[in-house]
Amino acid sequence: MSFAADAIFPTHNGPGIYAIRCLLDGKVYVGQSVTVRKRLRGHRCLLNGHRHRNRHLQFAWNKHGEQAFEFVLLEECTVGDLRARETHWVKECRAQDDRFGYNFVDPADSVGRQREFIVTDPDGNEQRIWNLNKFCRENGLGASCNMTLVAQGKHMHCKGWLCRYADEPLYDWLEKRDRFSQRSASTKWYGGEYLVTDPKGKEYRVFRLSAFCAEHGLSYDCMMQAVRGVQYQHKGWTCQRFGELGELELERCRSQRMQ
Repeated sequence: MSFAADAIFPTHNGPGIYAIRCLLDGKVYVGQSVTVRKRLRGHRCLLNGHRHRNRHLQFAWNKHGEQAFEFVLLEECTVGDLRARETHWVKECRAQDDRFGYNFVDPADSVGRQREFIVTDPDGNEQRIWNLNKFCRENGLGASCNMTLVAQGKHMHCKGWLCRYADEPLYDWLEKRDRFSQRSASTKWYGGEYLVTDPKGKEYRVFRLSAFCAEHGLSYDCMMQAVRGVQYQHKGWTCQRFGELGELELERCRSQRMQ
């Protein structure tokens, strides 16, 4: 069998459970993905580049060569069943036993793969997604790592979009963002995100303050003076950084948690 061709991979590229099996001793590595074929190609690339994070599988790959391994689709399933079915197959294949497999982390304890996200668009609409790469491509958000940094609290937003892990409470995510922004002496982590209030009290969430000022006949320099506290308002408009708004949200979440 030639391992140079894509024919070595299962044709299924939807959600499912897969295995990388050593033909010499029968040991297996069991995993799950929303795009099985693509994920297996990624495994092969990492193994050939000596960069796979599973050092036991990498050692066996280096020792026996890629021709000693096969890529197998164990089961097709829905996205919501991935974690449960992966746990089933890890136990079925005894993949956590070093005599039979290479899985030495319980899938139930794994937090780094295929997590569900809650994304919020610039208009405040929320939706839940699993495939962050596909979502970012479809919405022109660039590399998914940018949205992942938002979920990790290391970036305030990505082109006006917010993102957090679905299994992480809103309070914890806001607090994580707050801690990270406080550690950074630079204002770049605020990403140009502002809360603007017009003379009638209507609030706007603004990501491009310069464009907003041009649209409403305001001076960008004067609005930045208001942001820095040099002046209170400009033409009746007030403005503050979203980081300060985050503090208000944190206080609200803390109050809700106490109730």
